[in-house]
Amino acid sequence: MSHYTTIINPDNYREKIKGLDLATMPDILRKSHDFVEKNTLQFTQWGAMTTSDTINRMFSTYFVKLNEWLESEKAKQTPKTKVKKETAQKAVKPKKVKAEKPSKADKSTFTAHFQTAEQLLKAFVNLDGKAATIRKIQLLHSRFQKAIIEKKVKSINPNATIFKQAASKLAKLYQKMTEGNISTIEKLEITGIEKFSDIKAEFQNLKIAPAVTLLKRFVGMEGTKPTIAKVQSLIKGMESALKAGKIKKEGVYHSQIDQALAHLKEWLAAKQDSYIQIEEAQLAGLAGLGCTCQNKPLAGTPAIKKKTLRPKVAWKRRKALSKRKYLKI
Repeated sequence: MSHYTTIINPDNYREKIKGLDLATMPDILRKSHDFVEKNTLQFTQWGAMTTSDTINRMFSTYFVKLNEWLESEKAKQTPKTKVKKETAQKAVKPKKVKAEKPSKADKSTFTAHFQTAEQLLKAFVNLDGKAATIRKIQLLHSRFQKAIIEKKVKSINPNATIFKQAASKLAKLYQKMTEGNISTIEKLEITGIEKFSDIKAEFQNLKIAPAVTLLKRFVGMEGTKPTIAKVQSLIKGMESALKAGKIKKEGVYHSQIDQALAHLKEWLAAKQDSYIQIEEAQLAGLAGLGCTCQNKPLAGTPAIKKKTLRPKVAWKRRKALSKRKYLKI
């Protein structure tokens, strides 16, 4: 039996097993213990291991598993000492400072309003590189044809040549989509027009002046009682445009923006329950924006006193006029 070199073997099993709590052993080991006890006459006769290969194999497996279990139990009872690893202080890396990207120069060109040719050509160049449905092409083609019939684009217009080319392109494209039963073009490319990239950039950069947009919102409040939030929003828009330099001091509309801003602040401070009434000469020169006010009279010319109607009276008059079949103006 000396070939067993593990902790427990047949030579010392009888003594070692007395110090073990059999109740803590796994079921398979406890049953194996009972089997060994039965076949060795209470651990006194181990001859069965030499006479039977099956019993020898079972006993050997039992002792191996038993010693493995004892080792695992011993490891659980031994407290583990945690060894703290000395961590070297990490060198503080300097933060990378991102270089400020140079701001792109604003190439926008501002105008008070779009002429017919400009409005249609903006829509035309915006088709390039984008998806287009046959309905979209049809509507734009129709707008071009109406402008031609109504002679809204004169031959002296600087954009007359490109306007004719665009109208021709749209007519051919619409015909091709109709005949080919094409409902959608995933990406439309406009070719055959000289320096089209420059023309496209020119019309895409053409925008309505911010001052005009703001003043239109202001004159739209005339004769109304707007909400405080609406007035505050317009004031914020005007102040932001002035601060950002979108409205130049030497510009045409700078003084009108200042007057409108002062008028709105005055209304907000003391006249929140009243209607906004724009004075006769408050927005001189901006009658084209939809304002009912008139320009200042020339020097030496007496100003015409304009009779202002109260909003309710004005509303009744408008209601009465709407019932007339004909109205001379």
